[in-house]
Amino acid sequence: MTISFFGVNITQRWPPEYLLEVDCVPDYKKMYHKMFNAVTDAEQLVSQASRMMRAAQLECEEMYTEADETPIALVEKPEE
Repeated sequence: MTISFFGVNITQRWPPEYLLEVDCVPDYKKMYHKMFNAVTDAEQLVSQASRMMRAAQLECEEMYTEADETPIALVEKPEE
């Protein structure tokens, strides 16, 4: 078996007891695409949430600037 490590090829002879027969190999390409799609979907959701929060903030700022500027007077509660 040859292993490439930082551009250096290392040949290793493994004893037979260390060698295993593999019946199935994971489909790494399929797993990569699944993770990539999940990340891009999450990114789109975060972007959409950010736009919603920014729109709500702008709406609240407009409500604040257009509000009646009548001063609020605090009065003491009469004693009973």
